[in-house]
Amino acid sequence: MAYTEFLVGDPRAQTQWDKRMMMPWFQPRPLTQFIGDEGSDMPITMKRQLVDAPGKQITMQQAVALSNVGIGNNGDLEGNEEAGVINNMNVTVGERGNAVKAQAKYSLQITDTNRAKFLKLYNNLLRQWGLTQVENDLSYCLSGLGNQNTYVGEGSSDITTVNEKAPSTNRVFHGGQNSSGTVEIVDALNDIDSTSANLFGIELIQYMNAQMKMMNPGIEPIQFADGRYLWPWLIHPLQEYQLRQQTNFKSYANSAKDLRMNPITGAMQFGTPGLKPAERPVAGAIAVIGDFVIIPWAGCQDRVAGESFDSSTDLVNVAITDGTYRVARSLILGQNAAFVAQGQPWKLYMKDFDYGRKPGVGTDTLYGVAKGCTRHPVTGTYGDDIGVCCVDTAVVG
Repeated sequence: MAYTEFLVGDPRAQTQWDKRMMMPWFQPRPLTQFIGDEGSDMPITMKRQLVDAPGKQITMQQAVALSNVGIGNNGDLEGNEEAGVINNMNVTVGERGNAVKAQAKYSLQITDTNRAKFLKLYNNLLRQWGLTQVENDLSYCLSGLGNQNTYVGEGSSDITTVNEKAPSTNRVFHGGQNSSGTVEIVDALNDIDSTSANLFGIELIQYMNAQMKMMNPGIEPIQFADGRYLWPWLIHPLQEYQLRQQTNFKSYANSAKDLRMNPITGAMQFGTPGLKPAERPVAGAIAVIGDFVIIPWAGCQDRVAGESFDSSTDLVNVAITDGTYRVARSLILGQNAAFVAQGQPWKLYMKDFDYGRKPGVGTDTLYGVAKGCTRHPVTGTYGDDIGVCCVDTAVVG
């Protein structure tokens, strides 16, 4: 035979490898720790209805909150009913895969990497690759960007796992604060033109705390183990650096030390091994300021002069010097900020090439990610993001 395939047809091997593929999710990470099953009210909701089912779309349903004032004394309910509206939004599922083939038999020999070692090594690397791709897609999804940096031409447009939707106008803020704490909010990305007046800091956090409370319709916070309702705020590492430079940050330095996930909404199938959800600390949290859990995350997007976040006409101002300064997009998350629709679990494929001399291993999956948005059930018109707010500031680095 010219080649030999093995393990592919054995469902036991497929199932076992799929479980191993998901093992990285058991480690607490800044974003993936907030993924939960449907009904968990976590920021990221996992939907599995498409697994082993035909079709390439999954429909999310969201009931619109009631808004009538109701009836008064001796009023009749009949004839004064409020219309119950259920929004729906479709998430299209795409394919994501990768494979590795040994360079040559001689290469395996001189690196002391035999066939078994090669397959084991790249099994692990493919699992890590898969986790990275999902985290990248969630970053682009929540930020309202194209798949794999297509806005600035850094990636491939044939990757379609992100159902792209730009931030709704009242869910994105541009600006920041200066060193004395004065907050300046500007109208558009291009108006962020100062590297001293549009920075990230405590005063901006307090300003956004008020804005989130006044927002209508509001973004629902999530519940933590001590009963508090808070919004996770994922910030860029350079925004973290600016935040830590403020002298009054010291008073918040230990505020997130004992923060734990809620035993109900956090009852997911991953977390720190050996710890119950209620015992699991919130990974990466550096402070609780106001009603926000501040969590640095390297997945937060940034852009330099001439690049864009939302559209080709909304560019980063030339005052944000390329290579010295940039604009970073942080993400405030609430319930149902995004959905992950899984169409096929990760699968493992192994094959021998060139008369069995070169082993290869590959994996693929079917999934799609989308922001939670209001959507009219009849017209299909999209409205506000229901669970994420973007905040853009200038950063140095």
